[in-house]
Amino acid sequence: KAVDFTNSNGRLSDQDFYRAVSCKAPPKAACAQGLFRWPREIRRGISVSIVRTSSAKVSSAYAKSANRAVQNAINEINAVGAGVKLIPYKGPVKALANIRISLVQPKGTGRRVSGFTAGKGKPLKVQNAMSVSRTVGSSIIASRVAIAVDRVTQDKLRSIMLEELVQSLGLTWDINNPYYQNRSIFGQVGDDSVTQLRGQDAMALRRHYPNK
Repeated sequence: KAVDFTNSNGRLSDQDFYRAVSCKAPPKAACAQGLFRWPREIRRGISVSIVRTSSAKVSSAYAKSANRAVQNAINEINAVGAGVKLIPYKGPVKALANIRISLVQPKGTGRRVSGFTAGKGKPLKVQNAMSVSRTVGSSIIASRVAIAVDRVTQDKLRSIMLEELVQSLGLTWDINNPYYQNRSIFGQVGDDSVTQLRGQDAMALRRHYPNK
């Protein structure tokens, strides 16, 4: 069974931390996946929008919290000094945003979400939240985020939205390591309380998108 994290213990060096979240490399080991980034010509204006999702019944309070969570994530990502910038999508067709966020209600025991696929494959399984990107070579050309409204409560939206949007930028992998529990958005285990990009989280984004 494929896993979306690497295993480690204790505080990692900045290099090991970056490689863990960007190319799924265990400490001191080779990358298990390639590096992916948004193209230079658009990375200073990557648009983000919540798109309408028919599979989920969302209260107005939840929708407002989701929008606030998106804005918080945009603010945090833009503030760390990386060479990447997110902007709210302002056009008439939200589905044209570079990163589209869907609030979904997975169906059945398999928790599949109709219309949320990786390419042309079968619907993806969404336990709590996930992001998936379309790539050409090493370039990300579009990303989608799914938030399962039956499991992600309003008080968890800020943390989970921040994690998924950062992962949509190519820092894809979690870290299964007690040190990073409730310390990093990439911690595989935690209480989803991290709502700011600080420390090694901010470092990883700056390293992935140098500001030059």
